[in-house]
Amino acid sequence: MRIQNKVAIVTGAGGDIGREIALRLAEEGARIVASDVTEAGLAATVAAVKAAGFEAIALKADVTQAASVADLMAGAIKHYGRIDILVNCHGIAIPGALTEASDEDFDQTIAINLKGVYLTCKAAVQEMLKSGGGAIVNLSSISGLRGTGPMTAYNASKGGVNLLTYNIASGYKDKGIRCNAICPVNVETRMADKVTDYYAKQYGMPAEAMQEMMLQNHPLKRYVKPREIAHAVLFLASDEALCINGVALNIDQGMGPYVM
Repeated sequence: MRIQNKVAIVTGAGGDIGREIALRLAEEGARIVASDVTEAGLAATVAAVKAAGFEAIALKADVTQAASVADLMAGAIKHYGRIDILVNCHGIAIPGALTEASDEDFDQTIAINLKGVYLTCKAAVQEMLKSGGGAIVNLSSISGLRGTGPMTAYNASKGGVNLLTYNIASGYKDKGIRCNAICPVNVETRMADKVTDYYAKQYGMPAEAMQEMMLQNHPLKRYVKPREIAHAVLFLASDEALCINGVALNIDQGMGPYVM
């Protein structure tokens, strides 16, 4: 067991990627604190973890609100006594170029994708300092490194997550706290399907044809699978990665700058 008895908070646990992360960490011995703002998805994830024979609790939280995040951390501490791992997997993607996106969409994206990571990291680090350290893994995106496509708000939010990750890693490297980010290209999720639908409408073509065109840029001719993201999260959260800190790990099939 690579993270036996470690207490791991996974935000956005009700989503496709979050669920796989919760399951993968549990498989390697972690005690899971699954969190999401959506109760149905959250309950389904906890049920899946328990059905697989592992331990998990559900704590609903709105990561854009400091009080809600504080309650999440307090709940984890009350139940398990400490926090060893934080995985920030919450997020939204609202397509729109600079002149198309509404100010409201921009504000909401920044609030969830960036401020939410700031608040959870801040609260978790305060607890990790009390127990001698921990590991944080933030789910970012290749879009936060290259700013491609009509995804202005999303690009800005994920770029911010990357720099926040670097800052935390630098600031707490001598306190036993590591902070890394994962930057995937398109992943097989419901959120990615919505973005594909947007592109399809922009180009005036069926969603299936749009996806096929997008896949031509992917060396493996497929999207990244949520389970593949979970494997990387497990590695970065484990002691196998003790010397890895302040890294934004690309999971992009080697696409380089050719991202759509």
